[in-house]
Amino acid sequence: MEEFARACGVSRPTLSKYFNDPSMVKDVTRNRIEAVLKKSDFQPNLFARHLNRKKTRIIGILVPTMSDPFFVQVVSLIELRLRDEGFLPIRASSHSSPEIEEEAVRMLRGPEGSKVTIWIDRKGWADSRRFNIVRERIKIESVESKLLANRIGYIKIKNFQQNTGKDLDERLEKLAKEAGGKLSGVVLDLRNNPGGLLEQAIRVSDKFLTSGDIVTTVGYGNKLREPKRARWSGTESEVPVAVLVNKGSASASEIVAGALKNLDRAVVIGERTFGKGSVQVLYDFADNSALKLTIAQYLTPGGISIQNEGVTPDIELKPAWIEEKSVRLFYEPKGHRERNLKSHLDRAGKQVAMQQPKFELTYLLEQDKEEASEDGEEEEAPAPADGFVEDYQVKFAREFLLSVGRSSRSKMLQVGRDFLEKREASEIERIAARLGDLKVDWSERPDKGVVDVPELLVTLGLEDHATNQVTAGDEVQLIARVENRGSRTLHRVRGIIESEHPAFRGREFMFGKLAPEEVRTWKVTTKVAKEASSRSDLLELMIEADEGKVPSKAVLPVVTRYIPHPQFAYSYAFDDEKRGDGDGLLEVGEGVGFLIFVTNTGPGDADDVTLRLKSGAKEDLFLERGRVTVGAIKSGETAVGRLRFRVPTTQSDRGKLPLELTIYDAGTGEWLEDQIDLVAAAASPNKRVAKKGSVATRRDAVVFAGAGSNEVLGTVEKGARFEALAKTAGFTQVKLMEGATGWIKSADLQSSGKPKAAAKVAYAPLRRPPSIALVDDLGGSILDRETVKLEGTITARKLRDMYVLVNDEKVFFKGGPKAKAEAAAEAKDWIAPNDAAVTMPFEVDLALEEGLNKVLVVARLDEKVITYRSLFVSRRAGSTPAVAEAREKPSSDKKAN
Repeated sequence: MEEFARACGVSRPTLSKYFNDPSMVKDVTRNRIEAVLKKSDFQPNLFARHLNRKKTRIIGILVPTMSDPFFVQVVSLIELRLRDEGFLPIRASSHSSPEIEEEAVRMLRGPEGSKVTIWIDRKGWADSRRFNIVRERIKIESVESKLLANRIGYIKIKNFQQNTGKDLDERLEKLAKEAGGKLSGVVLDLRNNPGGLLEQAIRVSDKFLTSGDIVTTVGYGNKLREPKRARWSGTESEVPVAVLVNKGSASASEIVAGALKNLDRAVVIGERTFGKGSVQVLYDFADNSALKLTIAQYLTPGGISIQNEGVTPDIELKPAWIEEKSVRLFYEPKGHRERNLKSHLDRAGKQVAMQQPKFELTYLLEQDKEEASEDGEEEEAPAPADGFVEDYQVKFAREFLLSVGRSSRSKMLQVGRDFLEKREASEIERIAARLGDLKVDWSERPDKGVVDVPELLVTLGLEDHATNQVTAGDEVQLIARVENRGSRTLHRVRGIIESEHPAFRGREFMFGKLAPEEVRTWKVTTKVAKEASSRSDLLELMIEADEGKVPSKAVLPVVTRYIPHPQFAYSYAFDDEKRGDGDGLLEVGEGVGFLIFVTNTGPGDADDVTLRLKSGAKEDLFLERGRVTVGAIKSGETAVGRLRFRVPTTQSDRGKLPLELTIYDAGTGEWLEDQIDLVAAAASPNKRVAKKGSVATRRDAVVFAGAGSNEVLGTVEKGARFEALAKTAGFTQVKLMEGATGWIKSADLQSSGKPKAAAKVAYAPLRRPPSIALVDDLGGSILDRETVKLEGTITARKLRDMYVLVNDEKVFFKGGPKAKAEAAAEAKDWIAPNDAAVTMPFEVDLALEEGLNKVLVVARLDEKVITYRSLFVSRRAGSTPAVAEAREKPSSDKKAN
């Protein structure tokens, strides 16, 4: 009982009150499990959907696009109607959204053998064409293949699913026939393969192995061990194999790579893998709930765990690019791997030191052909008609296999050394030539002995920023200068910035050959993210040369200034004029434009606002347009975005129509996410009469979302003029802005002269996040003490709670008070919401670690609507700020940085 109470987060006496009530115990247990699941990668809703599909034996329809036969896409739906006889018109256009694709696929699914009719529009066709489709069971291909030059077979495994092993056998057989009976080698591509079924990973490995333990499952405190051994029969034991991996290769793909490497069967080429070596099982229950548990770890041959460490490639390929404004040649970003995740599992098995590649090769990316992201990952180029691109890694693996002609890893590495050395020399030559184009002498040092490296005079500065202060959103230029004051010439002199600031970390400076008394400079351009918080950072320029580390560095303190951000509140309305009775009320059987009125309540402007809608109403609501771009919204202004859906006449008994709305600004990274529970009324058509002319308000008036709706969009003052559009049920529809209308009681209006522009509406958003104001914005402060006081005030219509995190640890929590209720005035039938109904001050002493401290203040209206304010405070013992600290006036922020 004590242990169970502790797990549930309650006291034993409290739990005892309900222990005799099984339903109460079940609820408490479920709540604790759900709290844990929120922090995991498991999504119960998706699992429930998967169960339902399995039980109903629903069949899917996949339509490959012209550009990539392995990619399925429904382009867009302008009209979507499902009739009893299975008639489904689809109109294709250039627009798309994930919600529309999901809706289309859902409607196209059905029992095996049943028919569905679709109509398709296509460019060049005079009219829509009808196609009758019979639903059949679809086999999802997890394996792709292609015969490359010189009889090298290429096999791509995207994930490990039920038919992967069988598909691999078929693909190998097909490739051998195309090659005239025998392959010269196989490139097995496991890049970005997230894993899948263990049994299939074992089968794929066994295809190339004759003996040995492929993988060992270890559980129960390392006491239970279950090895899976290779079998001799059906093995491709003679063909040379190269396995391609990267940091996106995880779990089952790591088992294959680790088995083929450690059993001396294949050479592994690419990057260190993700490092996920845990065994997980999924328990599903009668009520469609489920529980995923981690129960064991995988050990590769030799008892070596891949957990956190991943599989080390034999030949590590490092992409590099060299441009005038940016270079990536030596810096190695951490990347997204298991060991970098918080609360990752420790390793089981042998605790061995991290392995190192047998050979490392840096190759130059051609920027006009291949692009690389800032974290060093290559972006995929557009695929040709057959969907296959022989990129650098595939080409390298193919040429390596041709050069070795051996089937064992050790022999391949031994025989292939000459190939690798020649390729390395070729890439060094290409890199030197590219740097030569930028006036950098990249010649290598003639002697290889140990030498004393002279000190250099090194300086680092920000061009056109005399105070070393930058503003979020700025593009800035760093300039470094080195002077050789020694008597020895240095070769391939370069510098890399070490810093916690993501805009500056890892920036490289190329100086090249540096003779005594010679001075060279290099400039690097970088951009500070517009969403960056105020912070103070030290930039350290570390210098190296071919002769060794240079005992000199430059240190530059830089302050980043936060810029005011937007904050979003919203209301909504329905436009049912074309596919309903036109009264602005949502009723079953209607198709509506779903108007989202977005108000920027923050102190900063929004640059590029997008609205995204996701439906949880299943067959009760058909989402037709789930994404729209609104554009820029200045502080204090309101803009409208138009989404679209249809509510069928036939409804289930669920009552509510849940929709998930996301409002996102691409410029500042600010967002608001909320759930809207709509209720569609029974059809009760109102007589809508079109009206032309202009009207003005007789008195201060309320603008409603619909005729007779309880939802209010805002208020207008007496004398406000509008263009009138229609009348119904005692209300008049007026134009509020381009693409948006509202309803005002007809009794509050009178005829008027034509307005020059629509009157200004004081919008009163239905949902508004709390605001956070800090008494003293500590962001960017540099302190020489262990604690600092953070004070502020949360202001909101209502507040569930607020808390403070320091370096991801919760250090303060405070529950929200009750909001002050407003008494309704007799003269009014609507009271504007009080945005300051809750005013809650807070004060907390923050314990600071040495270095940069991330502080996050969180205020929650409820589970969905949350406001964040992030800032960074530096603690440096015995130091004083070298530049002015970044101090801001109290303001609200919404995105953690």
